[in-house]
Amino acid sequence: MIEIVPLWNQIQKRPDILMHASIYQWAAKIFQPGWVMDLGSEMGIGAALMESVNEEIEVLAYDINLVSLQASTECIEEKVIKRIQGDGAFLPLGSNTLTGICLVNTIHIAEDPEKILSECCRVLKPGSHAVICIPTRQLPVRWHIKTLSENIHNLAVELFSDFFLPDHISNELTGHKWELGLDADLYVTVCIK
Repeated sequence: MIEIVPLWNQIQKRPDILMHASIYQWAAKIFQPGWVMDLGSEMGIGAALMESVNEEIEVLAYDINLVSLQASTECIEEKVIKRIQGDGAFLPLGSNTLTGICLVNTIHIAEDPEKILSECCRVLKPGSHAVICIPTRQLPVRWHIKTLSENIHNLAVELFSDFFLPDHISNELTGHKWELGLDADLYVTVCIK
């Protein structure tokens, strides 16, 4: 398991990213044991946070940007996290492979969100979760949150067996609690295969 204390201490000093980091920790707790993917991993911080709270998962950091993945080796001193560069619309994994996928601040900037969610569904094992998180207040004007959330909802109904919309997340270490939804800072959908 990754030693996250130095990284977590830095995150707590940055309230602007504390909520972002807490999504990963929350998601890790609902994932079943096995391989989990952080799709759109960037610097790998989310992957490290997930492994830090759930010893039964192994996280694969996946991102289209090789520079970010390479930089993640500098951010995370331990070289435990597995990293792969690639496009989320073409996941190089067999069907029914993963027990969870986390897409934090990813799907709203993707060229083909439907293809990405279709791939996520394909690689997830039955009963596994895909956690999709989008910021509601930082979206460019062209991405209207109501339309985007409706599209995600429609894709969840089409591709997955079930889904739910959590109304809040909390961070057990800091005591912070954040509301989720269209009128909050984050909109989260959990899709179940």
